[in-house]
Amino acid sequence: MNYSLELHNDRDSLRSFDKSLQAVLRKKGLVTVGGKSVSFCGLISDKDVLHAFLPRETRISFDKHKDKTLLASDMLAAIHRYSTTKKNEISADDEGDDCIGISKLSSIMWLLNDFRINGLFSKRQKRNVVNSGKADWKKTISRRTAFVSDNGPVYLEVDGTSSYRFIGEEITRIHAEVIRKLDAQFSWLISTKPSHISESLKSVSPPSRKINSQISHLKSQIHSYFATRELELISHLIEFLEQIKGQEEQILVIGVKHFHGMWESMLSETLSFGVKLNHLLPTPTYQLTDGSFADAARKGQRTDIILHRPDSDNFAVVDAKYYGVTETTREAPGWPDLVKQFFYAKALTTYRPSSQVNNAFIFPGTEGVIESAHMKNRQTKNLEDIAYPPIQCIYLCPRELLQHYIRGKKLVRLSAQLLA
Repeated sequence: MNYSLELHNDRDSLRSFDKSLQAVLRKKGLVTVGGKSVSFCGLISDKDVLHAFLPRETRISFDKHKDKTLLASDMLAAIHRYSTTKKNEISADDEGDDCIGISKLSSIMWLLNDFRINGLFSKRQKRNVVNSGKADWKKTISRRTAFVSDNGPVYLEVDGTSSYRFIGEEITRIHAEVIRKLDAQFSWLISTKPSHISESLKSVSPPSRKINSQISHLKSQIHSYFATRELELISHLIEFLEQIKGQEEQILVIGVKHFHGMWESMLSETLSFGVKLNHLLPTPTYQLTDGSFADAARKGQRTDIILHRPDSDNFAVVDAKYYGVTETTREAPGWPDLVKQFFYAKALTTYRPSSQVNNAFIFPGTEGVIESAHMKNRQTKNLEDIAYPPIQCIYLCPRELLQHYIRGKKLVRLSAQLLA
């Protein structure tokens, strides 16, 4: 890896960065309202430095370079998976409301993984050989002198053909040059071990054309190939070169502008016993002046996450809150958040009267200042826990969630806690 790597947190103060990085963040709109803090998780390349932005409240006090690259790699792998599963929600130009540079990330990871598995592009060619390879008897009989033996004619020299990998083509040189660039900057995305890819490609000459001509050549050659890997490789090379042409010095930005949606999605994927019950919950209906009723299903209740332990009446209504409440209550959930949770718990008892419903907020972090949320009677000062069951406030290390999410593992212990 020829670039240094620095780790930061989402919501860090802009004042903590140098002016060059501040300018990038502001230009790309990766700041909170008011422009005082970062609003971004992902990767930014600025000159010879890669800046990885992790979810808020992620502990990043690492000394070893390997630990830094592993955490940054997990972050990008999670973004890649999230963008893939949510691709129908991302616009065709790759920007969308939250995601930026996702198409480039997909190309980078595909090209690096493909090279690791299949190696450099090469074309199989045949050459004429003698006494080796696959025998060409028709050619041998017409060209060679046979010696008669008791067992029939004997040929001391047999013409044949053998195939070999020809790596002198322009496509091969283009492929090697792209991999060299990606290896220098992004080899850590697929492995934290030192990369020797570039060294293995030293003998391959650089492309003989500029990027625009390289793209034209690849497009003209793609119809000459039929194997799936070759077609996909050429398509990804074209896509990557299209993204960097004329912008070799452009700052690279890959990530998610507003992480709260991804925080909720990762929790939904990793918590055990998730169920979909929104279609069963009550919906608003309005009585019209003529006495009839009109339903407004689209305005109905939509819970974030519902858990249900099989063969039981135990439910949990979970709201993923990407708030910073580890040290202060300034960003604590407000009245609308509380009302929604209380009401969803009530709605579940309508769906199943015997249900026992737990309510919870899940925040990023390892610990925080809020343990639970309650309603208090203004006159008596007593807690109204019977009418409004308390809402647990649970803290989850973002790194733990990232690791479970990219590996497809479940947060078994946390799920059990929510349903206890």
